Amino acid sequence: MVDDSLRTPHPPVSERRAAGKAARKRVPRSSHSAWQPAADRPDPVSWMRTTNEGRLAEFLPHRVGRMVVSPFTFLRGAADLMAIDLAGTPHSGHFTTAIGDAHLSNFGFYASPERHLLLDVNDFDQAAPGPWEWDIKRLAASIVVAGRENGLSDLIGQAAVAQMVTAYGTAMAQAAGTGVLDFQLQVFTVQHLRKLSRRTAMAKQVQTAEVKARRRTHAMSLPKFTLRGADGRLRMIEEPPLMVDVTPETETIVGASEDEIVGALDAYVETLPYHWQRVVRSYTFQDSAYRVTGVGSAGLRTYLALLTGTDDSDATFLQIKEAGPSVLDGRTGGPSSRHSHNGRRIVAYQQRSQSASDPLLGWTSIGGRDFYVKQMRDMKGDIPVEDLDDEQLPLYARLCGALLARAHARAGDPVGIAAYIGSGESLGRALGEFAVAYADQTTADWAAVRAAALAGELPYAPDLR
Repeated sequence: MVDDSLRTPHPPVSERRAAGKAARKRVPRSSHSAWQPAADRPDPVSWMRTTNEGRLAEFLPHRVGRMVVSPFTFLRGAADLMAIDLAGTPHSGHFTTAIGDAHLSNFGFYASPERHLLLDVNDFDQAAPGPWEWDIKRLAASIVVAGRENGLSDLIGQAAVAQMVTAYGTAMAQAAGTGVLDFQLQVFTVQHLRKLSRRTAMAKQVQTAEVKARRRTHAMSLPKFTLRGADGRLRMIEEPPLMVDVTPETETIVGASEDEIVGALDAYVETLPYHWQRVVRSYTFQDSAYRVTGVGSAGLRTYLALLTGTDDSDATFLQIKEAGPSVLDGRTGGPSSRHSHNGRRIVAYQQRSQSASDPLLGWTSIGGRDFYVKQMRDMKGDIPVEDLDDEQLPLYARLCGALLARAHARAGDPVGIAAYIGSGESLGRALGEFAVAYADQTTADWAAVRAAALAGELPYAPDLR
């Protein structure tokens, strides 16, 4: 009999709850307040040089430029550095599918296959098995760093962290008390968000973000990203250095040829469910371009493919994004990913953690490198973190805490985690202290990297966005 057999009984709820409470003695919740850099912690400038290796040299200045805009953008791009730091912090021993990069800006809107506008965690590049505490600590740190940039005091940031932890614990307890299938079928729609935010300081931000997300469709993207070429074909608009057409002349710069991209897309289709394979094969490839994306992703190989269906107005954009190892790999002291292909890892853990996922999510390879594929701009949007004031930041922190708990509960043991957290007061205080200390570390790291960039010690170009 194998462990995954349906004949294998799961531990009873009482036993799982007792294990969660017992972990409090082994790892007191107050112990999560501690933060002290390890003696062998890498210098942030040396770390930047190391993590630049393997990226496309032409686009490295844009990675550095985006990271040095502010301490928050540095934190966004430094998931690997924070994973190094978190490896030395205590955790309860309860593992889940950790997001690996659960900062405030990695929650947002996207469309379900039924075209409902959902809100959930929306970036899984670093997802892998890991302690749930690592995600909640990264989220806590991002709350304080973002609060500082918005002119808010650390007391407000700590209060927002405490509210985030309370919301996380409440959502985890609710998941623990819900039947497995019932919970897995629950989705958090924009209608739920509208109801929650009504008559709060977040109401206007939610309305604005929803309108923008509904406008971000393939049809609306056509005039922004395409034009009619001299041969009459629909082509991607080149906007160097951030958008570069894939041609024989640019292959060396962008890291792939158009034939390799089309071949990768053909292989990608095979990873989709059969009925979606039929849908994608109803389209025809037209053009491709390299595009600089994100903060931490800048310099990785990321391509956009333009496909058309019944006519040129029926267009779809697919993003083909390089998938390296998770920053959690080999650092958690627990279970590791069972997926040797990093594109497949991202797809599997995204589908496991989200209430519903992009139906065109799949994986492929180019030149021995792993990639995953998803739709671009399919009703994707977010609530801008830089706009949050002293009333809005705690509200948004609560929302992100609840969404993170739902993602963790889908792959972990909500009973044990909820029992460990309890009311959330002790853990909320501890994580507030941790977040302030780590925000100080982030600011120091950012200042060091920024100084090195401005001194010409790192490849650097001002952020063009």
